[in-house]
Amino acid sequence: KDGGLAAAKAVGLLPADLPDEPSISLGQRVPTILWGLLLAAVMVAAVKRRSRRNGLAAQMSDLPQRTQVLLNVLCHAAKSDGRIAAQEIGLIAEITRKMTGTDVSHSRVEQIAAMAEKKLMPKDFERFANGLDADGRESIVKAVLLVLAADNKLEKAEQRFLNGLISAFKVSQLQFQRIMSEMREEKMAS
Repeated sequence: KDGGLAAAKAVGLLPADLPDEPSISLGQRVPTILWGLLLAAVMVAAVKRRSRRNGLAAQMSDLPQRTQVLLNVLCHAAKSDGRIAAQEIGLIAEITRKMTGTDVSHSRVEQIAAMAEKKLMPKDFERFANGLDADGRESIVKAVLLVLAADNKLEKAEQRFLNGLISAFKVSQLQFQRIMSEMREEKMAS
């Protein structure tokens, strides 16, 4: 290859001052540099996300599976608006105790919620649904609604969380309306 370039220069086919290695201008390098930086940022985010998920799993590893699933979903729901209110922490601990029979301290709920992601991807919601039957999914949707309503307002981020959960849990609009109606009736009865 190099011999061909030298020979072409020697016979005059190519200019003698043509460099053996092409030089690339900074303007030509910028897109490559930007793509490299973008790829590095995506990789760092993925590593952080995996590390956080592993930390979350380790924090709950001594709890029964059903309790882990419920805490995981509820803590992510609480964090979906970017902040975790004290009443949400208390409510998560209470719901967990009532639904699973497992007592989880407020400080532990707070630690788990702190590790939860604010923004989830569809595959995260699908992971929540793994292994749950229809009744289990419906129970979790009700629990999530209670947590999201704890501060008496539903932020856009919380609505996105709820929509993602309902989609992954394959809850139809009719089922969701029934769930809401049942919850209203329960609230009025209490």
